[in-house]
Amino acid sequence: MTLAEFVALPHVAVSRRGRAHSIVDERLADLGLRRDVLATVPAIGTAMLLATSADVLALVPSDAAAVVAGPAGLRVHPIPLDLPRVALGMLWHRRWDTDPAHRWLRDRVAARMTG
Repeated sequence: MTLAEFVALPHVAVSRRGRAHSIVDERLADLGLRRDVLATVPAIGTAMLLATSADVLALVPSDAAAVVAGPAGLRVHPIPLDLPRVALGMLWHRRWDTDPAHRWLRDRVAARMTG
C-alpha cells in the first residue's frame, strides 16, 4: 500500500479514550498529509469487525492482524510510515505473584514481548 492509498481510504481509529488523533496523524502532518478518521472504537476487535463490513483501514497490531485477517477476509498491509515502536509492559497485584495460572499467562505474554 502506498502512502497515497493509505490517506485516500477512511480509517477506523482504536482508542480506549476515544481519541481519533495519534502519532499516525502527527507523522502524516509532518508530510503535509492527513487521514479521514471515520470512527473511533475502544478495541482492536471492533476495528477489525468494522473493516470486514466496510472499505476502511483499521490500524491494529500485526499479531492480531495475522490471526484474524485470513479467516475474516481482510488484507494486511504494512503501514507506509516510519512509526516508533510501542513499549509494552505488564502489571499485576502481588497477590497474583504465586498463582500458577497467572504465572503461566505472564510467561506466555513475556515470551511474545521478547521474542
